[in-house]
Amino acid sequence: MASSTYLSYCITVTNESLLYATEAHAGLDGPFRFFRLVQQRIAHGTLACSAPSPVSRIPTEVWELIQHKLVDKELRRAERVWISKLICDYLWKNEDGCDSCVDVLMEQKGTADPETAQACRAILAKYGLCMPSLQFLQDPVDHKATDSPASPCSKPESLVIIALPPFGVTSAASADEQPSYPTPSVSYDKYFNDAVWNVSFDLPACADDCFRALVRDYHLDVVAVHDGTLALAGTRAEKAGAESSRQVESVKSVRAIQPRWKLFTTVVCDW
Repeated sequence: MASSTYLSYCITVTNESLLYATEAHAGLDGPFRFFRLVQQRIAHGTLACSAPSPVSRIPTEVWELIQHKLVDKELRRAERVWISKLICDYLWKNEDGCDSCVDVLMEQKGTADPETAQACRAILAKYGLCMPSLQFLQDPVDHKATDSPASPCSKPESLVIIALPPFGVTSAASADEQPSYPTPSVSYDKYFNDAVWNVSFDLPACADDCFRALVRDYHLDVVAVHDGTLALAGTRAEKAGAESSRQVESVKSVRAIQPRWKLFTTVVCDW
């Protein structure tokens, strides 16, 4: 059994929405730079166009709407491309299901695929964010089940932690785990080791804006999830305690996004 624990200031998004955002990024990176430049020049009153072009009179809200529609288009394209990789020729012609397609789906790693994870982390780094773990959180159905052999990485509904990066991350776009603390090393000569860390809850300026900008740009599906509250005995928070079942709530608007400190653990049976 292998377990990993992380302490992060974070939000959770669906594996599916983050995967499509990563796949769509190549078609959106250039337009994003263009829209930001236009909006910046509008804000500073420096947008100049060849006369008699009406472009200079287009308000910022219209540019935002154009960007929103373009992102929708690219995300749908990314979804179609991804699904086409999972469905065999038989299933395109028949509606009675296909065991081979199910097997292919269960083997998918989604955003946890090393190459995709590197591309995803490169995008997140532009917003000052990271994906600390490639072990995703189970969706509520699998979390309650006693039998769930498929990895959460293969499920569209599984949840991915997006967080502020911890100190000591040498390569934001790597495919390695990015723990919240340096792991003490051991060897054949040194069997035992340990470490003790003080924890700072200081946040960089405008930390919450980083999350909201990412979600707004890529239309990510944000989900608030927890299994209870860790608290000291004798405090008001103690009453929250552990929940009887995983609490999951879809976050409907960018304004409602509320990043917070989370301690999360993933456990994998490796025997």
